[in-house]
Amino acid sequence: MVKKKSKYLVTALAAALVGIPLVTKRSWSSRITRSFIPKYTTKPILEDPRLFAVLKRFLLDRGSIPFRTPRSRYIHYSLDIFKGNLELTIYPGLKLKRRGELSRADTAENEKTIGESVTATRNPAAPLLYIHGGGYVEQPTEYHYRFLWRLATALKRPVKLFVYPKVPDEVAVDVISKTSEWLEAQERSIVLGDSSGGGLIMSVMEVTQYEPLALVLISPWLDVSMTNPDIVLNESHDATLSRAGLLEIAKLYAGDLDLSDPLVSPINYPFKKLPKMAIYIGTNDMFLADVRKFAHLIKTVTPALHYVEAPYMEHVYPILPTIEGEAAVRDIIRYTKEIFYT
Repeated sequence: MVKKKSKYLVTALAAALVGIPLVTKRSWSSRITRSFIPKYTTKPILEDPRLFAVLKRFLLDRGSIPFRTPRSRYIHYSLDIFKGNLELTIYPGLKLKRRGELSRADTAENEKTIGESVTATRNPAAPLLYIHGGGYVEQPTEYHYRFLWRLATALKRPVKLFVYPKVPDEVAVDVISKTSEWLEAQERSIVLGDSSGGGLIMSVMEVTQYEPLALVLISPWLDVSMTNPDIVLNESHDATLSRAGLLEIAKLYAGDLDLSDPLVSPINYPFKKLPKMAIYIGTNDMFLADVRKFAHLIKTVTPALHYVEAPYMEHVYPILPTIEGEAAVRDIIRYTKEIFYT
């Protein structure tokens, strides 16, 4: 009890230092995370036309942003090449402590456990398949890697992440085609994706022969035209996204296609049949209006829709280090276990 109280005091002090008011609508961890997100994400660049012009010129001159492997020492992974694109596999390991780090005494045992897990789970169970977000521009982040490591460890099976080609190196038609080819070469499993990765999954579902066991979409970007008038209502609450900058990226991604084309805006595609699906979205997310619309449209074409709308949560909140994010991760683990084992 004393330890719990001391943790609350430390958190309250940290909140006071960064100027966060006392509220009960969301956890302290998410309040603190919310205060720092705008400083360390691309929103300032997306909002400022001059800064975005610099980014756009950089991408057009030098190509896509370089890929980086996981930096965390407890994440065991391997890299493969699939038809010219990277495929990163994250393997199960020892569960983390509450604070998210391993002690020195645990390190040797952790390495031993990771090695045993790789041997035990590489073949018998189909791996989870993941398509990461990043606005079709950014590469997977440490948040992605830690999130996927959590899933791999909890489910005792690897997670395969497809590092699809990015803007401006390739446009939507090529990205969707290559992602479809990758999926069709995998075992039948659950496919997960966040943000643009979630939108890419739904675009691929229009053309692929692959039949997933289920889909898990986290804050999916389903309409790159962003013409829904309700998007403006949430833009100021979203700490990560800005409509003006995303529209410019969408134009690069779409190539010769119109932004309303169902291939790049799958919300406009008349799906006839979809697998079981789970969708996670926060009410502060700029994509909330489109996700609500999409959930309503697909209710009659999916056998089961698990829809989670988290109050006051940010874009892709399940992968962020907050109490609400942890609750969402546990729910995703529960959902995937039900799909695999029932």
